[in-house]
Amino acid sequence: MGLPQYTAAWVLKSQKGTESLSYVEHLALPTLKDDEVLVKIHAASLNYRDLVITKGGPRISVGKQDLVPGSDGAGVVEAVGSNVTAFSVGDHVCTHLTYALSDTEIPRFGDICNGLGQKVDAWNALFGLDCKAPRAGETVLVQGTGGVSIAALQFALAAGATVIATTSNLEKATKLKNLGAQQVINYKETPNWGEYAKSLTMDGKGVHIVVDVGGAFTLSHSLKAVRADGLVAVTGILGQAADVPTLALITGGGSGINLELAKALHARGISILIADIALHKDAINWLEKLSQKGDAAKVLFLKTNVTSWEEIEAAFDFFEGQFGRPPQIIVPGAGIYEASSPGFWDDRDAASHYKLFDINLVHPIKTTRIAIRRLRQAQLPGVILHLSSIVAQKPSVVLPLYSASKAAISQFIRCMSPLEDICGIRVVGVAPGVVDTPLFRDNPGALNHIDMKKDFLLPTDEVVRAMLSLLTETRYPSGTVLEIGDIGGWREVQLLNDPGPQGRSTKARSKAQEALSLVHQALNNDAQRRDSVTKL
Repeated sequence: MGLPQYTAAWVLKSQKGTESLSYVEHLALPTLKDDEVLVKIHAASLNYRDLVITKGGPRISVGKQDLVPGSDGAGVVEAVGSNVTAFSVGDHVCTHLTYALSDTEIPRFGDICNGLGQKVDAWNALFGLDCKAPRAGETVLVQGTGGVSIAALQFALAAGATVIATTSNLEKATKLKNLGAQQVINYKETPNWGEYAKSLTMDGKGVHIVVDVGGAFTLSHSLKAVRADGLVAVTGILGQAADVPTLALITGGGSGINLELAKALHARGISILIADIALHKDAINWLEKLSQKGDAAKVLFLKTNVTSWEEIEAAFDFFEGQFGRPPQIIVPGAGIYEASSPGFWDDRDAASHYKLFDINLVHPIKTTRIAIRRLRQAQLPGVILHLSSIVAQKPSVVLPLYSASKAAISQFIRCMSPLEDICGIRVVGVAPGVVDTPLFRDNPGALNHIDMKKDFLLPTDEVVRAMLSLLTETRYPSGTVLEIGDIGGWREVQLLNDPGPQGRSTKARSKAQEALSLVHQALNNDAQRRDSVTKL
């Protein structure tokens, strides 16, 4: 029987995703050359790179049309060229594609299925371990349960090393332990998993090797986990630097949490527009220092009244005029506390429209709508990060407007969750407990609710770390509300059957009775007014 002239294949016509694949039933095979072998594929496995190639993107171009994608497969040699001596017809080998042509340097496998997934994954894992081979007594950190990480785990165990693995899935955690991982960290339950991995090492100095497959989304944690003389082997492309936006717009960035976030983003090379009604003295000092360093152009300030739709729109216009395109990081962070504005119990102004709702609720919703429109017009993905609060789940009769505004924001975030799949825009939120910011330090009204000495207040930098994780790590999908209740105490708030706020900052109640007395006072005043009206 002669050699086959045709094969069937899935052919990539363009790089717009899996929809670019077309099934070709009769694809002509090239002529077998003298130094080649023809392999019939019996089984194939899928790699992350195969999906990346179908989607394309920066630096990922196949350079030709009608490509048959694929990396790992195993099959049987059907024919050999006249110069081939190392292989014979019937040999079980691993190669690339259905009826693919390959050179003679093909590894042998006794069983066809055992050949699957051993080329790309195993060689990438070996690359990660090659520069600093693990030894008995050392610790290796692997990330997730992909092929590269599993291969690295097996190689490290074979060398006698201890392995720490990460996952977000209980079932996968069990599989990792069955494979030999001595410690498994759930990175969703332990957001600061890099530091935690370091603490698990025998001497507390960190792991010897990290096989990092997440790139931009995991590298900061890998650096926290590794010891001073250790190795971080960046082996995968799951999170490319190109995936991290470089432009941000922050409302309310003139003080508090949002100012500290602006500083952190700037330190990472991100250009920022702060849109706020005014700048706190800390912000003024920071901008002056940037100006002295010649770095002021990367952080701009625009006076903005966020209760005005026109001024928010103008802030986006100003941003695009300065930076040439819309921001891909948008933080509608401006907000006020009920104790610092006319609240529910202080309604003597009959014409009051509750300014708190305009700033805490309507403004972030408006900003989100404008951001989505601008990003879609520019055909860009983006991340919109909202500020909710634990009071969304722990409502207060003392602060009913503030509680209602934050509960509404949490629900609004969840409403926006489908956008990630529809157009690549993630809408997420952070829900901290009581935070040590100028909102409390400089606000006499707020001190009626908080005792700065007795109550535990979250450090601002802890909230900022969580915000950075939400902005840069795709493990937090659109619709995530991340509660920050304590140092290292992060958790995703569940829509149903949630246990409620956790951590020390959620229990700042040393002045609870004093705060409640203000409500009783308002109720008594109401009763006195009624008596006065009755007497008249």
